[in-house]
Amino acid sequence: MLRLSSEVVASTSGRVQQHAATVVLETARCATAVASEGVPASTAELDEVNVLLDGLQSPSTALREICIQVLTPSLKCFLSYIVGQVL
Repeated sequence: MLRLSSEVVASTSGRVQQHAATVVLETARCATAVASEGVPASTAELDEVNVLLDGLQSPSTALREICIQVLTPSLKCFLSYIVGQVL
């Protein structure tokens, strides 16, 4: 679903692109959902992360921006975890 939606974002414009971007954001949000007390309810699969990382290299500005939007919170979470492990 994430790959298909990303391809639609990259290859369309206007309303279709906006709807596909919403699907990418919602799909990614569900893949990294947090249950009560900050415990992850689910985690993104490697394929999903690869789709987003590949999207950062897309010629489509819209897709690159969506991927940055999705990856930024995850990266912050990952970095805070790494820092917590080091300290």
